[in-house]
Amino acid sequence: MLWLWLFNAVTTVVHFIGAHSAEIFINALQGGFAGCLMSDGYAV
Repeated sequence: MLWLWLFNAVTTVVHFIGAHSAEIFINALQGGFAGCLMSDGYAV
């Protein structure tokens, strides 16, 4: 099963379609992150 990952900021929205794993999350934020995170509460 694939999941839709959504990362957004004030001027940018990024969509990923992939497995429900921490790897996508880690790769998306590898350049650094300073802000708030929100989750559906589903543990990975």
